[in-house]
Amino acid sequence: MHPCALVTTATGRVTPRIVVRTLGTSPTTEVNALIAAIGRTPASTTSSQYTHLQALQQVAGCTGYTDTQCQLAPAGLLTRKVYLSGSDILGRPLTTAEVSAISGYLRSWARTNSTTGLQFEPFGGALANKATADTAFPWRTALASVQWRVDFPSPPTSSATASTYDWISTGHTMFGSASVGAYINYLEPSRPISAYYGSNYDRLRQLRTKYDPNGLFHGTYVIPAA
Repeated sequence: MHPCALVTTATGRVTPRIVVRTLGTSPTTEVNALIAAIGRTPASTTSSQYTHLQALQQVAGCTGYTDTQCQLAPAGLLTRKVYLSGSDILGRPLTTAEVSAISGYLRSWARTNSTTGLQFEPFGGALANKATADTAFPWRTALASVQWRVDFPSPPTSSATASTYDWISTGHTMFGSASVGAYINYLEPSRPISAYYGSNYDRLRQLRTKYDPNGLFHGTYVIPAA
């Protein structure tokens, strides 16, 4: 698994970070193969080896904590992260011009706003084992999902929330035709629900009409009847 993130700093610097996770094998081979594929030597590399429990603790932010400490405050030491997010689904590789536009867009925001991250999660593997129409999830042949994430030290005001989502919405255009939709886990207030279901949307509307003709399930992000 090789998730990649573009992380910004308050000075507007954009830093790419790639995390390689392997199970039961040395990460060195994976890292070297990835470096060769990219064609550039990274500024630095670090590697760590964890037991299964330690890996879970690391992902949860609980490294070095006891079971009691690895709980939300006040019972433990963890605090909830505050952030707003959005997403894109990549249907093709990005062009050099698109990468440049995205980097510049992140850089200009970071100079005057909250810390921002753009995380690329590669698809493939078991996800691609089913056909597009086999389930509600339509992105079986896509390359990756992209999560837009803007962090805040405390819950943002309604004005800050609106301006952040506006910024994310404009950011989608930086991907050009490479963006073919969105990921349902990162709902955005201005994005149509159809963007999350791609070519499965019409079929899901028909199923909604068949199994919920009286509209028992309703809400902003519920698939409407056909």
